[in-house]
Amino acid sequence: MYKKLLPAEICLGLFLLFSCGGKEKQPQNQQNKPIAVSVMIAKPSTTVSFYEANGTVLAMEAIDVYPEISGRITYLNILEGEKVSAGTILAKINNADLTAQLTGAKAQLLLAEKNKSRLEQLFAEKALAQSEYDAVQTQVVNLKAQVDVLEAQIEKTIIRAPFSGTIGLRNVSNGAYVNQNTLITSLQQRDALKIDFTLPELNARSLKKGDIVKVAIAGAAESVEARVASFESRLDVGSRNWKVRAYLLKADVLPGSFAKVFVPNKNGGNIINIPSSAVIPEARFKKVVLAKNGIAVFSEVITGNRVADSVEVISGINMGDSVVVSGMLYAKPKATLTIKKVFGASVNSSQR
Repeated sequence: MYKKLLPAEICLGLFLLFSCGGKEKQPQNQQNKPIAVSVMIAKPSTTVSFYEANGTVLAMEAIDVYPEISGRITYLNILEGEKVSAGTILAKINNADLTAQLTGAKAQLLLAEKNKSRLEQLFAEKALAQSEYDAVQTQVVNLKAQVDVLEAQIEKTIIRAPFSGTIGLRNVSNGAYVNQNTLITSLQQRDALKIDFTLPELNARSLKKGDIVKVAIAGAAESVEARVASFESRLDVGSRNWKVRAYLLKADVLPGSFAKVFVPNKNGGNIINIPSSAVIPEARFKKVVLAKNGIAVFSEVITGNRVADSVEVISGINMGDSVVVSGMLYAKPKATLTIKKVFGASVNSSQR
């Protein structure tokens, strides 16, 4: 029985061997087949002339007014929405006990100073010991310090406007008991305004102190200008953005308003604009596929501002490069390419 089946098994094995061999060669042929792609010729971008950033309008000076000590309010001078000058008394806290202590301390100081004057003559005539004279001097110094402390505590019961500005809403009433955590009102200097905004590190590097930026404020009919005044000393660790401050040259808006800041793109003539779909994102980098001598070459790129369906490429692509804009997902490094369509210019023989 074994001898009769052996020839059939041999024939079947040979058939399977040749069949499998033929199937193994087919993927190899498919791998060498050129990949059809479309490319665009890299050239300077002319469509993007600015970067866009979100900002917030702030008063040049702004504070929330809190009392320094606890007590009952005996005087309140807060006219909501009105302008006040620097030094204006906004509120007073009951300081009767401190005033009484100050009166007693001043009386003791006056008596000590008179005693010191009498003893100075005796000390000059050497009729008084040095230790006794030193004790009188020390008493005068201590009483003066006590008077200074009481005067400072009384000053804390008087709440003044530290700068000229506009008063906000009143949050307490006359006769209310307040402490250091009680918000009395707010004060905003609205005559001069500033705007804080953030930009990615690469974009912010094109700015310098004194540059003019355009600002579109929510609710305003026209955009206004602002002059760059200063930069944060370091990047934000979380976002890697750079905080920029600019002073509005002219604007009648409320502090806290949302604004769009348009930063001039000084490198507009040197930046390449490509479709966003041409960029291949990876874990840490971004890449594009270039067609060079008919071969796929992967290049790491740094991107900038995005506008609609396009993105700026700051580095990684040179002017005149053929950037693959369709079919790049099928390409692998050193794969053979055939270009079916070109955007921007004709492709020379070296790019095919």
